[in-house]
Amino acid sequence: MKVCAISDLHGRVWIKDLNIDADILCIAGDFIPLNIQRDIPASKSWFKNKFIPALQKIDVEEIYIVGGNHDFLCEKDPKFIKDSLLGTNITYLQDEKAEFVDNTGSIYTIYGTPWCHRFGNWAFMVDEDTLKEKFSNIPKDLDILITHDPPTLGKVGTINQGYNAGYNAGNQELSNAIEDTWPRLVISGHIHTGNHDLDEVHCDSSNGRVRWCTTKFTNVSLLNENYSPVFKPAYFNFDVDHEVKFLETNN
Repeated sequence: MKVCAISDLHGRVWIKDLNIDADILCIAGDFIPLNIQRDIPASKSWFKNKFIPALQKIDVEEIYIVGGNHDFLCEKDPKFIKDSLLGTNITYLQDEKAEFVDNTGSIYTIYGTPWCHRFGNWAFMVDEDTLKEKFSNIPKDLDILITHDPPTLGKVGTINQGYNAGYNAGNQELSNAIEDTWPRLVISGHIHTGNHDLDEVHCDSSNGRVRWCTTKFTNVSLLNENYSPVFKPAYFNFDVDHEVKFLETNN
């Protein structure tokens, strides 16, 4: 199974121009335009009339999306999102699991969650206790975990530009959940200039909690801190044994 992953489009609908070549596409949040993010009626119109048609032009079998902290529509009316996607190959995941079956019959599991640690009045931002509750639903033995907020693990949440350069703005509660469930691949965005190369963390295989004890993760934002599209989509390949390989760097 070949996977393409992107995030932080902020209203850009030129996705087809990226020439995505994959079986599935994962979008890790922040797709609503900034100028209408709090205008729910305008966001609904844009989602149905601009975003869905743009996604349906992409030649992939399935698309999985999660909300981000600028996607107030997803937080306020997830039913609208799901109803709008009926009959398409696009699945919105909000604390939910999906399964993808490839052409060999292999089944891959994908889970999406949008929740972020609080640092302002934005969508899906909650306190630590709520984060613990939300992330406690993440299943073990996942192939792909899609989040908007990055974990503190590695450098995917480390800011690389501006006055906060060097600061790890990742989500500690998400890191705790990852270290309890060990998904094979974690895809996140949010921190536009977080590390776009591949990181890995390993657990003690004798702990008996999970079968897989290596998690690979990366930041897949397409935009930098100036909201300029400077990064490329990230690609991964899962073999028949569900081992994941990073195919291309994202810069």
